[in-house]
Amino acid sequence: MTFTKLFSARDQHHAEAEAMFRAAARRARLLTTNLVLAEVHRFLLFLAGIQPDAHAFGRSEGSQLVAIEFATDTHHQRART
Repeated sequence: MTFTKLFSARDQHHAEAEAMFRAAARRARLLTTNLVLAEVHRFLLFLAGIQPDAHAFGRSEGSQLVAIEFATDTHHQRART
């Protein structure tokens, strides 16, 4: 599943992507990092523009289904080993 399918209501596979996201979130709270969100932000700005990006981030940051972990130096050091 790509992020564009999830965040673009006009995508022909949007409903399927949304259903998959919600099914995954029912099993466990989804965890991501601020670094991953920064990459998605850049991707959506480039691919879809400001409005879809703003909508996507409003939904993800306000969602009870998603937990955002802010990366620290400790995370970075552990990732390198």
